[in-house]
Amino acid sequence: MKFISDCGAGNNFIEGIEVSIEDVADALYSHGGRSDKRVYDKDPTFFDELVKGLEFIRSYGKPAGIGAHCIETIQACVEHGIKPDFWVKTLHTNDYWSAQVDLERKDVPEPGWKDNNFCLKPQEAIDFMSSLEEPWIAFKTLAAGAIKPISGFDKK
Repeated sequence: MKFISDCGAGNNFIEGIEVSIEDVADALYSHGGRSDKRVYDKDPTFFDELVKGLEFIRSYGKPAGIGAHCIETIQACVEHGIKPDFWVKTLHTNDYWSAQVDLERKDVPEPGWKDNNFCLKPQEAIDFMSSLEEPWIAFKTLAAGAIKPISGFDKK
């Protein structure tokens, strides 16, 4: 069994890395929710800190990744020329009962965002992630339990 840490402990990515290294993580990546927020907030320090974090992880000989819920976060990293060893991205359909969203809301990280909908644009995510050289891990594939396994793993 391997331990892949989202480095979500601590106050920032570097602190999360330090905690995860102490806990003997095998691979480490930036926490998706935190990465999304900093991109959404247009935090000017985010990309430099992200690069430093990836280099810090690699200095321990560990694979270094970037996590996200929003495809725009991955796209922004690519636009900034950041190349992790792997990506971690939410991926699920949006056809479950609690995924109904209000696309007009302006007070949320992304139009249509809802706290139980983790991948607003699944086909766009598949298309974009498939275009990247680095491997990626899809997570929350059952929308954190909202999608029944019989539907989520349908082999049609």
